[in-house]
Amino acid sequence: MGNFFEQFKNFIMKGKVVDFALGVIIGNTFSKVVSSIVSDLIMPLLSIFIDFDNYRNFTIPIGINGGSIAIGSFIYNLINLILVTIILFLFVKTVNKFREGEAISLNSEPSKPEDIALLEEIRDLLKENKKN
Repeated sequence: MGNFFEQFKNFIMKGKVVDFALGVIIGNTFSKVVSSIVSDLIMPLLSIFIDFDNYRNFTIPIGINGGSIAIGSFIYNLINLILVTIILFLFVKTVNKFREGEAISLNSEPSKPEDIALLEEIRDLLKENKKN
């Protein structure tokens, strides 16, 4: 039985189980935040333009048998999906930039290698000397 626990410990530590568990927990929390943004900010703003009090219960009646389309719930889930997708895209794009060694900077000019910068500085100094 001791061998089993040793193997399990190795599985947890060597595998990406801990990283995966943290990702699931962070993803779950992230999903709650995005859902809150949609339900507490975006949908009330949409209710200004579309007259409905409880957006999740907003339905469009169809036919005479009492059937209806739950359009409010669909719009809520669609906006939620779009926001999560956009935010995840931006997150992955940022992570990929860091992996490539490109630091995100506020200026739009990419940084030059040090040797190129030094050569340009020498060139500029030589140009100034020729003028004088």
